[in-house]
Amino acid sequence: MQESPPDQQIWHTKLHIRHRACQNIAGTARHVVAYPNPAATVAPVDLTDSYTRVLPAHIRDRYEFIETRNAAAILSATNPQRFDELLTALHEFQLRTDDLVQPGGQETELAARLNTAFRNKGWREARVDTRIRLELRKMPHKPAGESHPTLEDTEVFNEGYKVDNFVDRLALDVEWNAKDGNLDRDLSAYRALYDAALIDVAVIITRTQTDLRTLGYRLGIEAGMDDERARRILATTTTTNTEKLRPRMQRGDSGGCPLLAVAICARTWADQAGVAPVQPGLPAGVEAVRRVGDGVGYLFLFNHTDRAARLTASGTDLLTGTAHAEPWELPAGAVAVLREDTAA
Repeated sequence: MQESPPDQQIWHTKLHIRHRACQNIAGTARHVVAYPNPAATVAPVDLTDSYTRVLPAHIRDRYEFIETRNAAAILSATNPQRFDELLTALHEFQLRTDDLVQPGGQETELAARLNTAFRNKGWREARVDTRIRLELRKMPHKPAGESHPTLEDTEVFNEGYKVDNFVDRLALDVEWNAKDGNLDRDLSAYRALYDAALIDVAVIITRTQTDLRTLGYRLGIEAGMDDERARRILATTTTTNTEKLRPRMQRGDSGGCPLLAVAICARTWADQAGVAPVQPGLPAGVEAVRRVGDGVGYLFLFNHTDRAARLTASGTDLLTGTAHAEPWELPAGAVAVLREDTAA
């Protein structure tokens, strides 16, 4: 998450929660103020796929998505104006070669471009502070001559986390290449905001790992880097990306808040450079190469990830003899060679 400039307007939303306590006021205050402990979440959360129905194809082809609680459908239905602004920002965003190969540019300049796109549409950086007022009401003891209750007030203030962009019950953060601990902070903030009825849905814009690192290495070599330096591009394992975000979403770290994760991937760069994807809609980490001869197309598919990839490419796999027409899965680390009836 980017630090705001000194003159950046911060929206402070103060939550006033009245709570009566007869004992252990300080302990109660600490319990109420604290953000939820993600480790305390027991039930896993199923990932949903409403984004496949509400996001246009040209957006799905350029980014990867992870979603809980049908976040995309909720956002499009409850706030169509801001949903369209999100789509516009994603459509206009360009992943540049410098974003991957220039030192220092990997973390800040890209996020600044995205944040500026939202701020120009009225979104603002925000922080939610929690102010809790505790009331201890002592009942009168008539034999002692007391006729009215006495009231003691205690107020506890907790400064909250900043959200990169906040507007109309929607929170959005850009986590391009920051420390992965930012994800814990973000999801805890979404959980608190949702429980306080301040937002309906949250969005995180982050990145994939395997395919972008492969792309970064290739672009680094083309830019004249030596092998060792090129291999260091996006090589840090403790930065924000979908491999870090997915398990946090699945274990329910954002509580009941619907969350949509948008991941910048290698296809984002390819589209910006004017190179059409060989096979649109491929999951991150799956590489496609097409060769054509005598009017027949051959689609080579390589799954570079450690999990099965769901694909929609059709044709007969020359390695197994299986004919694929409906969605199917390519196992982790596997290769498929599809014979297409007509050249694509």
